[in-house]
Amino acid sequence: MKKEFVLVVLLASLISGCIYIPSGLSPSSTPVDNKKTTVVGHAEGSTGYFSLFCVIPFGSPDYTGAIKEATATVPEGSALINVSAYTRFLWVVVGHIQTLYVQGDVVRLSDKAK
Repeated sequence: MKKEFVLVVLLASLISGCIYIPSGLSPSSTPVDNKKTTVVGHAEGSTGYFSLFCVIPFGSPDYTGAIKEATATVPEGSALINVSAYTRFLWVVVGHIQTLYVQGDVVRLSDKAK
């Protein structure tokens, strides 16, 4: 019984894994032309979902949700600049978990031109 448990754990760890993939770069999350920007911090947001047997998804990655989460963590934040995104895939025995991470500098925008 103990040998079977060890074998199952070993096989599960062999078919599990994790990988990070760059998903994109952007100068800003919203247009900042003709607006005064003040950097108020740096933040990261994420969204994710689980896919059963890597075929049946229960959700989808949401860039907008990740950006809103990041800007909400910094008081007075209204947009992100110097935005980078990457995706993490974590494979487990019965499927995979995909998480989208978005990070950047949080800025406060005003309508006054620079």
